[in-house]
Amino acid sequence: MQGKAACILIIAGGSRPDLHECLLSLCESDYIPSRTVIVDNSPDGLKDSIALAFPRVHTLRPAKRLTFAQAANLGITEALDKGESLIFLLNDDVTIHSKTLSLLASAEDSQGPGVFAPEIWPYQGGLKRTRFAIDWEKRLITRIPVALNGPLTPIDYAEASAVLISAAVFEKIGLLDEDFGFYYEDADFSLRAAEAGFPVLEVEGARAWHKGSVSAGRGLSPFKAYYRARNTLKFAMKYRHRAHLAAVAAYHFGGFVLPEMARSASRAVLGSRTDAERFSAIAKGTWALMSGNGRFYLPQWSPTVDEEISRIPLLHQA
Repeated sequence: MQGKAACILIIAGGSRPDLHECLLSLCESDYIPSRTVIVDNSPDGLKDSIALAFPRVHTLRPAKRLTFAQAANLGITEALDKGESLIFLLNDDVTIHSKTLSLLASAEDSQGPGVFAPEIWPYQGGLKRTRFAIDWEKRLITRIPVALNGPLTPIDYAEASAVLISAAVFEKIGLLDEDFGFYYEDADFSLRAAEAGFPVLEVEGARAWHKGSVSAGRGLSPFKAYYRARNTLKFAMKYRHRAHLAAVAAYHFGGFVLPEMARSASRAVLGSRTDAERFSAIAKGTWALMSGNGRFYLPQWSPTVDEEISRIPLLHQA
């Protein structure tokens, strides 16, 4: 199937095996995009390994490492300049079903310009599917179990890990808000799209599998801790016309910042380096929020054994 000019835009953080698996799943798609573009936001560059295995894929390599929002905006701007009508934004740790793109494009064709999310499933078997929702009363971003859906289900926001967005949406509301850097930029974009009158829908049967936390670290890594401390209230303050700001702030500090700092400090005293880094990250994130500091921290990605093996030149030539 080939409809409107559609660009697949992949934000690559550094994992070669994950990126190759993502691209292989796209090779099975029954929807033919006009272009597939990778924004290579990895620490040391992926271009050579991509060119060997996927010679038709275009690569954008920024001069320096960017936040997710910045990297996505770089690719989106280039796609819009090329006249693309649809942009399928994708993380490199996501794989998709062969019919996902065609189902999303068909939904866009029937509903008009908007934001269309696939069903995002855990990559690991045995885990139940959940969906992010917004609790304006206290927690803000929260996970809820997914019940049976209709063909098109209105959602609070579409995760940027896999989403189809019409060019008309960007033309009306602009790009991702780079002030968030990582996390909440997708929630903010969906809310702006909905407030501008565009549908934000999940499409039944359009499946994607997300590994999650490949570069950000498992659990509450220092990287995640910094952005949770920095962006939660930043998001609430931007949407103070919706959020119960006092209740959100009380929960944020009483339910996350202070308890997590106390827990991390007690473990750091016993010699835990990770907890010391987490304590520092929460403190820095809170200070960045309170002071209006726009400083960003990038995830510190470390190669696994599979990553190291994949770099062996003889294997690339095999």
